[in-house]
Amino acid sequence: MELSRDEETTTYCWTLLEFQAIVAHCRERNDLNWLGDILLTLGLTGLRISELAQLRWSNVKLEPAG
Repeated sequence: MELSRDEETTTYCWTLLEFQAIVAHCRERNDLNWLGDILLTLGLTGLRISELAQLRWSNVKLEPAG
């Protein structure tokens, strides 16, 4: 799926390969493992960093919806 870039902003979205490389780099370094977890969570959920920072276990439902 290709997305067009908004020319009115400096916002940049990583490609899948860039995202995978960044997470892999974090996984290769013990001191950056925590950052890999955060990046995966942000990338796979679509949360903003501020939303992730405010997330509490009481907000999480592990049962299937429905």
